[in-house]
Amino acid sequence: MEERKRGRKGRRGKGETQRRIKEFSLDVVTKATDLTLFLIFFNWEFAFSGSRSGKAVWRSKEKAFEDLEGINYETLRDALYILKRKGLVRVIKDEAFYKPLITTAGKKRLQELLPSYDKERIWDGRLYLITYDIPEERKNDRETLRNYLKKIGCGGLQRSVFLTPYNPKGILEDFVEERGLKASIIISDVGKDGSIGEKDIKTLVREVYHLDDLNTDYTVFISEFKNTKRGTAKALKACFAFVEILEKDPQLPFELLPDNWAGEGGYEVFKKLSD
Repeated sequence: MEERKRGRKGRRGKGETQRRIKEFSLDVVTKATDLTLFLIFFNWEFAFSGSRSGKAVWRSKEKAFEDLEGINYETLRDALYILKRKGLVRVIKDEAFYKPLITTAGKKRLQELLPSYDKERIWDGRLYLITYDIPEERKNDRETLRNYLKKIGCGGLQRSVFLTPYNPKGILEDFVEERGLKASIIISDVGKDGSIGEKDIKTLVREVYHLDDLNTDYTVFISEFKNTKRGTAKALKACFAFVEILEKDPQLPFELLPDNWAGEGGYEVFKKLSD
């Protein structure tokens, strides 16, 4: 009975790893070469035979790809040849197999694909409010502006009001100029000791950016993966999990984060598994 329970638990763990890989590959890494590069970088150990035309012989800690649509060992093998040709990985001989290692160029490519944890968050101590009044006949421009504000890390306070702790004037200038929206947008700011309505800045930021929910995600991540060993299937799962959380993190100034913020601890766990 106990053995059957362990078997079911193992299958659930494997399924969770597969789910994370599939979702991540659809949302962030859209090509097999990029997904393969990601796996190499995060210590997913696999090796391949030297023959490209013959049947590839693979060895892996876990067959994590066998049920994923469009992702199989042959696809990854071909992706490795492309990565090697582009100089994004190099290959070393490991007994009878070849083992891929990521190069500096490969790491640079990943930096373009993946969010990174910012340990240096320079803040001028002010909170910026972006308000706009765009008529209904220009609703496409209005939606484009809203999407752009979200993309650059602004949080929605009200339907036509966004806020951010980082000065948006420079980055917004060209955008509003191109679309003739300059007269429709007002940017104002308040100091770190100010308030908007009855709420101080720190409380307002916590609510607008849903920091309590995000902090819970980091706390759960730490609890689940803090004792994980590098190079294991669980370590790969942890890397996917952290990047998923980081994609939601606006990476606000440390002074505005909750006192019990777990993001730094989550990053340390991730760093231990990915370095």
